[in-house]
Amino acid sequence: MKKVRILVCQYKIRHLDIESNLEKFERIIKKHQYLEPDLVIFPEEALTGLLYGHSNLALKQNDPVFARLILLAKRYQIYLVPGSFARIIGKKRYNSTCLLSPQGKIL
Repeated sequence: MKKVRILVCQYKIRHLDIESNLEKFERIIKKHQYLEPDLVIFPEEALTGLLYGHSNLALKQNDPVFARLILLAKRYQIYLVPGSFARIIGKKRYNSTCLLSPQGKIL
């Protein structure tokens, strides 16, 4: 049976700053590459911080953020859970998450 190496991250999230948080994702993943994680898990609301009154930052199905996350998973050959985030599907909002594969798929 293969052992799975999991990196669970906790850090100070930049409230309402997706770009800064995505950059932080990459810095953390890169810094801990020596551990050879198979799966990297970020905390709840890691992309945006809490969205009280800022529903404009909820992610849509085809949001460019997903392309950036896929790129990270592929570049570092990891499974990636980017924490939970607000997501809009149709007219409904959900507290959601996803799992990205090293092959660039959203599972």
